[in-house]
Amino acid sequence: RTPHEAGGPVDVEPSANLTDQ
Repeated sequence: RTPHEAGGPVDVEPSANLTDQ
C-alpha cells in the first residue's frame, strides 16, 4: 500500500485495508 491511500502511514497488513477505506 501507499501512504496516501488511507491518508495515513503505510501499513502492509491485509485486514487493515478493510478498515481504513
